[in-house]
Amino acid sequence: MELMIEIKKTDLDILNDLKATSPDSVKFVKVRHFGGGTELTAAIVTLSTATITIIGKIIIEMIRAKKYIKVKVKGIEISGLSEANALSILEKYINKDLTS
Repeated sequence: MELMIEIKKTDLDILNDLKATSPDSVKFVKVRHFGGGTELTAAIVTLSTATITIIGKIIIEMIRAKKYIKVKVKGIEISGLSEANALSILEKYINKDLTS
C-alpha cells in the first residue's frame, strides 16, 4: 500500500529521516496546481513496518508546527484534522491493509 504526503517544497527537510531509513520506499513528485501558487512536493511512500513510525512522526511534527500537510491513503485525503484524528484515521487504514 502506498501513501502520499504533500508538503511545501520549503519543508522537504522534514522527510530526511524517511529518506535515510528507507530510501527505496520514497519517490518524490512535483505537484502542479492550476494557476501556479505555492510550490508543493508529494512524497509517495510504500508503507512498511519501517516507514509507518516515521510517517506518524512527520505528520505529528507538521501538525504541531501548523505547517501545510496533506495525506492521501487509497485516494482518501486526510487534511485539516487534529493530530489525534489524523493519526487515528491513518492507523485504521494501515492496520486494515496489513491484516488483509
